[in-house]
Amino acid sequence: MKNKAQIECFISVGEFSGDLLAAQLVTELRSYIPQIRFSGIAGKEMLKAGVEQLVSMDVLNVMGLFDVLKKAAEIKLVEKRILAHLDRLQPQLAILVDYPGFHFRLAEQLKMRGIKVVQYIAPKLWAWGASRVVKLRRDFDLVMGIFPFEAEFFRSRGVNFEFVGCPHLRRLAAVPASYEELDLSEKAPIVAMLPGSRESELRRILPIMLRLKQSLASHNPNIQFCVPVAANLSYEKVLKSLSNEEKQGIKFVRKRSLELMKVADLALVASGTATLECALLETPMVVLYKMDSLSYFLAKRKVKTKWVSLVNIIMNREVVPEYIQIFDVVNVLNVLIELLDKKSDRHALMKNQFKLLKDELSDPKKMTSPSDCIKRFL
Repeated sequence: MKNKAQIECFISVGEFSGDLLAAQLVTELRSYIPQIRFSGIAGKEMLKAGVEQLVSMDVLNVMGLFDVLKKAAEIKLVEKRILAHLDRLQPQLAILVDYPGFHFRLAEQLKMRGIKVVQYIAPKLWAWGASRVVKLRRDFDLVMGIFPFEAEFFRSRGVNFEFVGCPHLRRLAAVPASYEELDLSEKAPIVAMLPGSRESELRRILPIMLRLKQSLASHNPNIQFCVPVAANLSYEKVLKSLSNEEKQGIKFVRKRSLELMKVADLALVASGTATLECALLETPMVVLYKMDSLSYFLAKRKVKTKWVSLVNIIMNREVVPEYIQIFDVVNVLNVLIELLDKKSDRHALMKNQFKLLKDELSDPKKMTSPSDCIKRFL
């Protein structure tokens, strides 16, 4: 029999970065609200935090128009299964973490069932258009954002928004500089290659990074190259997808992306949360990204921001160079070489900008804790 004092909370994520943030949030909420119980669409980190997994987030972890279309039927079945579960469980609260495409549809169904809906990680409507603000305002009782500049955008449009601080700061502060565990030397430059946590990103972006790796290795044969394989990807499948020549001179590690960022002298990063993580760990980087042609065409028409990386968007200026879709290898190589030189002006300026970014995201005067926000609905 369910404890009368028990609070049922549905929680949902759609990708690896959301899984990490949700696990952190679950742990924090339990310390303040011991009687809360979580179940939902979860990843491995949420399982460790004690969330009951109704569906694996791996079903949703796709990107790009073609990849989404391939999984459309499977995703529709997930929606039906989740809604049937919610009808039985009747939770008091739902927390939807990032992944707005799927969660916007789900929120409408949740509201129809009288469930309070909280969005954790504000959808980037400031980037790809404010037209969906109406839906956000209608179907979500609260939006908890992690960037201070979002407050003005959402509140001015009638959304119940709270800046709850950047959860990455606390998580990254505990990351060790574990050279030995990564089997890397402190005495030679380390270049991290971070192509993303989706198979589609790996297919499109890793080959670009491998081309740059060859050029960098010719410039300095002592450079150590390392690629972390995300927890949701098959380590064996990733290795089999590359030729022996492509794998030569590269160390592949299971997970450990944050530890690698911490020790790296330079990072090649796909756009996404990893750009922010690198910046907060003060690792110089360049951003490289490539989509399928149709997805890129549609994105160009929708995206309203000048930049794609979170670092540049938050700071509202180009802190890190971005190379999207097509670029000149020689030009990128020159930038990489300059960033590897710790005495260069480019290196020093970027490191200084990263310190300013930390200050911007940690101002206590601007934030409310997630627990205080959630308690309003319980």
